[in-house]
Amino acid sequence: MIILLKDIWLNYMYSHIHNTNFKFYMYTHIINKF
Repeated sequence: MIILLKDIWLNYMYSHIHNTNFKFYMYTHIINKF
């Protein structure tokens, strides 16, 4: 059970970080166009 929760937590953190990086990438990409 603890291992399962740990995996879910890691997946959540990874997707959150990935999502933030993607938003940051899109933001800088839009800024560079102007």
